[in-house]
Amino acid sequence: MANAVLRPVPRALLVGAAVLLLAVGTRAANEESAFRGGTLQVAPFDELYHARRIVQVALSPGTPLGFDPGRGIRGEFCPWPPLYDWAAGSLARATGGHEPEAVLARAAWFPVLLSGVAAALTAGLLAWRAGWGAGLSAGLVFALAPSLLAVGRVGAIDHHFLEGPLALAVAGAALLAGTARTLRAALAASLAVAASIDLALFVQPALLVVAGLVFAGLLLAEGPLSREAGAAAFAAAAAGVWIYRLLQPAGYPESQWYLGMPHAGLLLGAAAGCAAAATWRRRGGPGGALGSAIAGATAATLVSAAVPGVLPASLEGIRFLGGDPWLDAISEFRPLVFGPAGEPWRDLTLLGGGGLLVPFLLAAGRRRRPRLLVLAVVAGGLLLATLLRARFLSASVPLLAVAGGVAVAELARSGRQLAATAAAAVTVLPSLAGGLAFLRKPPPEVPASAAPYQAVAELLRRRGGEGRVLAPWSWGHLLHVVGGHPVVVDNFGTMPGRVRFETAVGVPLSTREERVAAWCRRTGTRYVVLENGAAAVRRAVALSGLPYGAFFTERRGPGPKDQPTRLLEATFWFRAVTRDGSENVTSPQGLFARVARIETDPESKSGSAPVVVWELRAPAGSARTDPGRPELTAGTTPGDRPKREGPPNVPEALPGSRSGDQALSAARPRGTE
Repeated sequence: MANAVLRPVPRALLVGAAVLLLAVGTRAANEESAFRGGTLQVAPFDELYHARRIVQVALSPGTPLGFDPGRGIRGEFCPWPPLYDWAAGSLARATGGHEPEAVLARAAWFPVLLSGVAAALTAGLLAWRAGWGAGLSAGLVFALAPSLLAVGRVGAIDHHFLEGPLALAVAGAALLAGTARTLRAALAASLAVAASIDLALFVQPALLVVAGLVFAGLLLAEGPLSREAGAAAFAAAAAGVWIYRLLQPAGYPESQWYLGMPHAGLLLGAAAGCAAAATWRRRGGPGGALGSAIAGATAATLVSAAVPGVLPASLEGIRFLGGDPWLDAISEFRPLVFGPAGEPWRDLTLLGGGGLLVPFLLAAGRRRRPRLLVLAVVAGGLLLATLLRARFLSASVPLLAVAGGVAVAELARSGRQLAATAAAAVTVLPSLAGGLAFLRKPPPEVPASAAPYQAVAELLRRRGGEGRVLAPWSWGHLLHVVGGHPVVVDNFGTMPGRVRFETAVGVPLSTREERVAAWCRRTGTRYVVLENGAAAVRRAVALSGLPYGAFFTERRGPGPKDQPTRLLEATFWFRAVTRDGSENVTSPQGLFARVARIETDPESKSGSAPVVVWELRAPAGSARTDPGRPELTAGTTPGDRPKREGPPNVPEALPGSRSGDQALSAARPRGTE
């Protein structure tokens, strides 16, 4: 008997070790380019803001991470919970990181090591419980999927690499809850579910989607205590989020973007739903399992809606899956496979072949193996979410890999070896092809499209002084962290407030220069950074909510389809980017002075659209002690005056912010979540 139990263990260890070596090796392949010249190249997007917070934790332990006075008009809260940045900074400090470059050099390896360990554990556990074919199939996808390589390689210090392992942890704990048969097992499983949900939410609140899918799976599960375990788990998870919210300072926002009462309310509703479903089933309510699931879903909806703030946040949060103009402008939020610009084979390599086997797993869970139903529901729901928004790739691919591995095991268990082999091939081959292509031609850590805005950041840093910067939102973190100036909008987009974001984006489209200047003085904005080109204007029009037809007319026949209208030609934006001459140029009414024209592509000899930087000039007759610093005028409250921002010991320019040598065509902007 002992031999029968122990026999799979060496095989599982072998599978886990092989997957660990492969996963770490593929993710470390970019070490040389990531540390060009010995300095970490930090991507100028969300990674740069993570770098700032990680350095802040490492060099100033105990420093608050939430409110940032350098964001927005009067400062904004960061929508990311602090757990990841706090853990990364603390670990970097504990391992000897006492200077910014040393801190980031250590943090750069966390995605590689943690992703490798997660892949090895997943493959080893599957090989132990379901057979070596299941473990190896899932492990190879985990190690090779290009979507996971992109977020887990050296220097990819955004929190995306944690989303897959966290989603797996929540689903695995829920699988235990769905199959619990004793009160002790149900209690242990409920604690595991609650801990994994809170851990996931303290890293990325959007993983509430996984908790919702777990709720659906537990309502449908056949375990005798699955609903009771779910009720306890969601109640404990809601309590954890509620306590976190109580610890936040005054002014902390209540919305779908900021972990707080809306999330706690939804978790509380899930607890009530599981309790109602358990009661319905115990008392023999009509409809059996389906009736109890409907009762549970109804109770969850009513209880959640009764919590203040849940309903508006939920209605806005649904737009995360589609229909939000800002999110629609981000490449990470495009639809997969069936989208207007979808490339089915490329998207399949990103998704992995395990998604094709989810229908089989759902059918097996309903008919032959009820214990698999929770896993199938979570994997199927994440598959659907990923088809709608590619942003869910990092969370869904590991679960879909496990789904494919389990399908391989189920087919092998039923004696269909040929079908099991085919399922393994379907699971692994798309990721293998995509991974090899990724490793053969990896994208640069810092895209060449960032070069002009890196030049703007260096310009702002050299000029110093006070005053905020209004620039394209997708480069906000770069100008804030490297440029050393507070920014009005940044990569967090509409998270701090949709109206404020739309207003700021639309200001340069005003036809009256004095109106733009008045807004700048009112908000403490000193610099306005504008990009030439119809694409930039189109994005601004779409994000500001202004009518597209007022600025562009559709033209039939050859040539460009969109032509600027007379209104567009009269805007401050159009006139500011088309004025030629020396650098010492003022705007028509003399309210702004041009600081610089920077080519979008420095290597281009002609046809390059410039990025133009304008500075607000002091009004006539005002006192100026610093010719490079505009004074605030009447009508501006003391709270509007921008302050020199930056926590102690955080460098003005983080190391590694220089662009790489590899050319990459300008992509759609990247943002956050």
